[in-house]
Amino acid sequence: MSYNLFVTQEAELDIVEISQWYEQQKQGLSKEFLLSIKEVFELLIKNPFIFVKVYKEIHRALTKKFPYQLFYKIDNNKKIRYNFCGNTPK
Repeated sequence: MSYNLFVTQEAELDIVEISQWYEQQKQGLSKEFLLSIKEVFELLIKNPFIFVKVYKEIHRALTKKFPYQLFYKIDNNKKIRYNFCGNTPK
């Protein structure tokens, strides 16, 4: 069973900003960061219930290499609403 993923505009901006920060630290690091986010997205689409519920209907997924948490909700229409939140490296 596959789910649809909706990424909020705020979340997209967070990802872009953090990716740019990583690229300033080391060339190519932004690509690794984006691949890490993509891996989580792929898991969410396949089975969003594999990640722990942390508050009411809010789930949290963690990236493997980077210190970020991805918070999301699942609605009854097989849609995942994702809002990025994490430890911004500034």
